Amino acid sequence: MAYQNKGAMAATIVVAASDSLNKAAANYVCDGTADDVEIQEAIDALPAGGGKVVLLDGVFVISNKIEYPSIFEMQGQGIATIIKLANNTNPDGVPLGVIGLLTNKDQVAGNNKVYIHDLAIDGNKLGGNGGGNYNYGIRHIVGSDLRFEGLFITSGSGVGISVSDATDIAIKDNRITDMGACGIGADYLRSCVIMGNIIDDTDDEGIDINHTGGVGGDIVISGNILNLSNNHDESGIEISYNTYGMQRIIITNNIISEYYIGIFIKGSNGDVATGKQTQESIIVSGNHTFSNRLHGIYLLALYGAVVSNNISELNADNGIRVTGDTVTRLRVNSSVLGNIVSQNMQEGIFIERADSCTVSGNDVGLNTKDGIFFSYSLNSICVGNIVYNNSQGTYNTYNGITLSRFDYGLCSGNSADDWAADLSELLTADAAAGTKIIQVASTLGFRPKQTVTISDTTPDTEDGVIASIDSLTQLTLEANLVNNYGVAQAAQIDGKVMQRSGIMILDTSNNNSVKGNATQGNVSHILNEGSAIEFDKAPHSIALDLTGAATDIETFHASCPCVLVGYTILYSVATGGGAGVEIRVGRYQDGVALDGDYFDTSNSELNKAKGYSKNFVTADLTQAVIAAGDTVTVGTAGGKADTGSVIVILHIVEMAN
Repeated sequence: MAYQNKGAMAATIVVAASDSLNKAAANYVCDGTADDVEIQEAIDALPAGGGKVVLLDGVFVISNKIEYPSIFEMQGQGIATIIKLANNTNPDGVPLGVIGLLTNKDQVAGNNKVYIHDLAIDGNKLGGNGGGNYNYGIRHIVGSDLRFEGLFITSGSGVGISVSDATDIAIKDNRITDMGACGIGADYLRSCVIMGNIIDDTDDEGIDINHTGGVGGDIVISGNILNLSNNHDESGIEISYNTYGMQRIIITNNIISEYYIGIFIKGSNGDVATGKQTQESIIVSGNHTFSNRLHGIYLLALYGAVVSNNISELNADNGIRVTGDTVTRLRVNSSVLGNIVSQNMQEGIFIERADSCTVSGNDVGLNTKDGIFFSYSLNSICVGNIVYNNSQGTYNTYNGITLSRFDYGLCSGNSADDWAADLSELLTADAAAGTKIIQVASTLGFRPKQTVTISDTTPDTEDGVIASIDSLTQLTLEANLVNNYGVAQAAQIDGKVMQRSGIMILDTSNNNSVKGNATQGNVSHILNEGSAIEFDKAPHSIALDLTGAATDIETFHASCPCVLVGYTILYSVATGGGAGVEIRVGRYQDGVALDGDYFDTSNSELNKAKGYSKNFVTADLTQAVIAAGDTVTVGTAGGKADTGSVIVILHIVEMAN
């Protein structure tokens, strides 16, 4: 129907659908066929200074794209206003090609000051418009001051909202579902807010920002809920760029699940020739990523990122993964702080080929492999993390913290404990001595704050031993443990400890400081294969004359539980070619005879110059745990026929700090 002046302002034109309730209020009335013609006429009738088109309730069936100018507003009546692509209009991009059902007119010079809100856009895939990424909901190329809010976009074969080469953009409070590509796609954005959107059932990313050919930044992605029900290998939020770089990006308070990767940011490689990198200033904070098919959060080749206060759980690989560029090996200089990383199917936090990183204050537990794993990392810090009950997949295989090729770093102040259940305060003994079988009701273990009932399977005259436990950690308890106890002795059940060690230092790690960590309750407390490591304590013996009489010298007294993780033999006088003699590390306890070779024994080497040293690691030892009150001794069998003198330096860590 041609334009009718209904007394409205010239800058506002009202368009009714064929099924609108109040057609009389409209300047244009559509007939349900090629409604894009009437809508386009209404837009073109706006004055040069800009204006507004109001779409009334109803379904507007279109057969071509609708183009809008600058200084333009389109308003619907919420989900009661639907712009729908007609059946078989653009299957496989024929004849229209890649279109936005709503798109800007000038895609070279651009269109500015655009506000589209409160309506629905239906790409009608089931009506023969599927195939290929052709039919977008909104497609805007070049512009500034753009707002797309309160839209419901569905059933398109392309992107829900696509914006390229634009500044000052707000994409807020939209519902996007069932798209053949990503929910929100953007290239070369500057000063952009993507907030409060709900996106699901997309074939590609939930939100995809690509800057591989231009400069962008100042972007906030916040408060979005992203869920992918299609089984495609795409990310919930993906940002990628190359040497042009991108700065000042904040990704915060999003909920992301069932994608391939929850949050994936691929940075620049830097300038390989000069080694220079751009400080990218990326913050990933307060997000919840869970049940994704690979990693929860993955940063690749970034410089200067902060990952903080996120919850990343139940992902099929790592909870948080930070990887440097595998070619340039330039610095990463990123921080992983204060995150909760739990029940992931591989390592909780994995740092790979990433130098100058800080991993601190994280709560990392119940992961299938290691809690925290460093691989090829220089000048990095692992401080103040709580790491517990990892190695859930295989008992006594993985560690709380593993340091592999971790050089010139600091590992300090971590709590890498692994706790079994202690029910001694909950179960009481029978009136008579004997053996009881205590059975755990759930043999699958229990999670934090879950109650487990312990029952007496052979009740007699007592009321029955019934108790419950409210634990802080997940434990795996074995069924039918036998507990022998006497009269008035408390009964106790110990759960299975999972972690192989609290901290594992592989032989590829050198020149680090490992101090002030708590490592109680593990199968082994700290396993050390590295060299030039600074531990909590490094007491050394006096010079031991290998040619003298046998002797054992008290070298260290433990005031708290400790672990001997290795020792070094330093030759203070050169040895001759005669047979070597025994050098030993032993233990003395009050009231117990000296066990001179309790921890280890070895023989002195022949023809070694003064200053030569040999390092022994955890695997070389017979025993490692030093109980509080124990004294460690260092001695020699003496009697070497020629020359030689050694000093033994002990490498000791305190189990609880």
